[in-house]
Amino acid sequence: MVLKLMKKNTFVYLIISLLAISCNQESNTNDSSIEEEAQSPAEEIDSTKKLLFSTATVNNGLPVLIGESDSTVPTFNEDEWRQIEFISKDFVTEIDSEFVGIRNIYDNKSFKGGTYMSFTDVAVRTLIPKPINISYAKLLKTFKQNDKELQPIGMYQNEGTVANSFSFKLKGLTFYGIKESSGNVNTFCIFGAETPESIKTNLPLLSNFLKSENLYLVDWRAVNRYDEKTILTDLLRE
Repeated sequence: MVLKLMKKNTFVYLIISLLAISCNQESNTNDSSIEEEAQSPAEEIDSTKKLLFSTATVNNGLPVLIGESDSTVPTFNEDEWRQIEFISKDFVTEIDSEFVGIRNIYDNKSFKGGTYMSFTDVAVRTLIPKPINISYAKLLKTFKQNDKELQPIGMYQNEGTVANSFSFKLKGLTFYGIKESSGNVNTFCIFGAETPESIKTNLPLLSNFLKSENLYLVDWRAVNRYDEKTILTDLLRE
């Protein structure tokens, strides 16, 4: 999967990262290189002598996998877990603290080799283990989904599906999350988009959701967070 990071245009980055993830479902590859345009590497290194990472940031933990694999469900690479997610505004300090670490990777630990961007280190996010706490029933009602029609999610090259996971597609935009035993959802993310129009079509709903639940939409790899207002303005700004 190749993601283009374009500074001063986070909307384009978000679209491309979402579309790239969506396309990755079809290609079933495990290449998560990042190609950056208009930025020189922070440091010139011999890539043959150092361990390089394909992404600037990953979440600290991975979900539990159970049962057998299912080729019909949305599947993603491990380093894509919780990269674009909804987070309570109560965690704004933690979000900004994580951003500091991610920016340091881009500024000081990045390496451009030909058509890809790689990193000599990775920012591991640890500060927000449970980003939200929303009723599962309320979430499905907000997004007009039927519990019986939802699918679990899987991971490439891993047996099973994610325990207590659910996913659904709404107007070309795929969402996924984890339902806790309490009946609440603590993890809810965006997985992929079929087209840029899929994102644009869903913006009013996303804005209302952010406002009603006091949330941000955080794109960790783009180092950006959106509230109910900026998701309608900054996200579409070219």
